[in-house]
Amino acid sequence: MNKMNWTNNPAWNALSPEKKEILQNLVSQTRGLPPSQALPHLLQAQSRLREKNLSFTSEETDLLLQVFSSGLSPKEKATFETLRHFVKS
Repeated sequence: MNKMNWTNNPAWNALSPEKKEILQNLVSQTRGLPPSQALPHLLQAQSRLREKNLSFTSEETDLLLQVFSSGLSPKEKATFETLRHFVKS
């Protein structure tokens, strides 16, 4: 999913400026990385959210997962689905 698509998503428009900044940084840091290498960045973003007493809603998490799963190979998508269950728990 390119930036144009996910930034037009209603969930993106509803994000607070702090969440948008964290998500944009996360996307730029992980662009092109396989899921296993992106995981530390995702955990770091979750930590930054917690520091600010913020969390992603279910809809926002779905948006985040859409962004990360776009453009993955079938093998990477399988790995991503495993990580996805980790993130949603």
